[in-house]
Amino acid sequence: MERRNRELRDHVELLQRDQQAGRLLQQHLLPRTPYQYPGGIEAAYRLNPSLYLSGDFVDYGLFGERFVAFYLVDVSGHGVSSALVTALIKHSIMHLLREKPCLRSWTLSTATCWISSA
Repeated sequence: MERRNRELRDHVELLQRDQQAGRLLQQHLLPRTPYQYPGGIEAAYRLNPSLYLSGDFVDYGLFGERFVAFYLVDVSGHGVSSALVTALIKHSIMHLLREKPCLRSWTLSTATCWISSA
């Protein structure tokens, strides 16, 4: 019985370390808050996940030279699987912006049309 309890404690500790590592990764992907943009624009957020890891995510950044782009992701569910989906979405958006630098020069209406058609 004592051996089984020790094994169970070891597994719980391993799961806790994995959750902590996932939370650190998720926090690392979030933008700085508050953040000052040119023209006196300040962006800030507060994210309160319902669990240690979540499918909620926010990001913002300069879009072209005139706009601050903002998006909010709310993946259905909770925990590691939802957190991984948000990381994939962030990676996909950053990859798209790197691969298609012309997106940065779009007007707001062009970007809105492109997002609506995707």
